[in-house]
Amino acid sequence: MHTDLEKKRYQNFDELYDYCYKVAGVVGPIMLKIFGSENTETQKHAVELGIAMQLTNILRDIKEDFGRGRIYLPKIRCGNSA
Repeated sequence: MHTDLEKKRYQNFDELYDYCYKVAGVVGPIMLKIFGSENTETQKHAVELGIAMQLTNILRDIKEDFGRGRIYLPKIRCGNSA
């Protein structure tokens, strides 16, 4: 959450994805360990689910975050511009 205090805008989706991984993507694998799962494929999906949930939270909170001076939506998209 330290990032939220300093970073106010994300340049591209790669930066946003990295943020989402750090705040939510890591929760899934931790929960799988608690539940005793060792399946590596399940771990991959757990990370993806956490990131998807964080992206959903970002969309839900656009107005509130903007009021706090934060914009999570990336300035530019990644990849080619086509």
